[in-house]
Amino acid sequence: MALRARRVRRLRIRKAIERSTLTVVALAISSSVFQWQTAAGERPTRVDASPVSEATTPDVGVWVMEGASLFRQEAGPLAEASASAPSAGTSSVVAVRAVVMGKVHDVLTNAATTGELLSAMGITPDASDRVLPSLRTPLHPGASVRYDRLFTGTRRVRRPIPPTTHTDYVSTLAPGDVRWVQSGVAGVLLETYRVHVVNGRVAGKDLLDRRVLREAVPAVRQVGRSATSSGAHGEQVGEASWYDAPGTGFTAASPWLPFGTHVTVTNLATGESVVVVINDRGPFGGRVIDLSPEAFSALASLGAGVMQVRLTW
Repeated sequence: MALRARRVRRLRIRKAIERSTLTVVALAISSSVFQWQTAAGERPTRVDASPVSEATTPDVGVWVMEGASLFRQEAGPLAEASASAPSAGTSSVVAVRAVVMGKVHDVLTNAATTGELLSAMGITPDASDRVLPSLRTPLHPGASVRYDRLFTGTRRVRRPIPPTTHTDYVSTLAPGDVRWVQSGVAGVLLETYRVHVVNGRVAGKDLLDRRVLREAVPAVRQVGRSATSSGAHGEQVGEASWYDAPGTGFTAASPWLPFGTHVTVTNLATGESVVVVINDRGPFGGRVIDLSPEAFSALASLGAGVMQVRLTW
């Protein structure tokens, strides 16, 4: 965003500032003479400052010039007076700090309001943009103006759903032998977010929707066990979540286990276990089981949302 004026315009602006400086000096002298005459008991007389009352050049209009601190160094105390006191013309010259889309500009301007300043800088705020203070706020010496460009849109993200592994314990294999029956295939999850962008950078996002485009296919393996063993008939490792289950108690939903199956759910992080009964269908999206709030809270805080578990039945 260009803020530097063309050469001719810069000369006109400098001329306007110099005239404004002379006006301030004249007003200061006038005030001093008035105070001296009053103190001496004389009748105060009017000091005519009209020769330098033209503070701005008519064809300059509203202007802004970068480098307020440099101007103060070059022009000295008179520049401080010019940039902090109202002139006798139509507007005053003020030093303002403008933070535009995160970039700081120390500028001199004769703009009267925040809106005029931004307009002189070539900025036309949209209704969704953020301007502090408001566009109609009068400018004063040392004021700070902030402009942020805001945008809100939607973004869709495809995420893979990792396949789980389903284990069947069978007596047809030697104890400990493993035979893979089916390879796992990752699924696809589509997430839709509302994205908040400030000055071109993502400042936050809200999840609007989550939809399974393709179900994950679990890998299936068989593990040999002794024919006389009364151990588990199946095992599965993956993520467990919780939901508002119908009724109360230690129940759960499974995508495929038969209703009435008793499943031991073990939190892999802590080793703690609970036994639940399958009485519902779900979840669909890669997780292996949905627990009732009572069952989930027995293994982890409900605020955790999900946990890694081992299922045996």
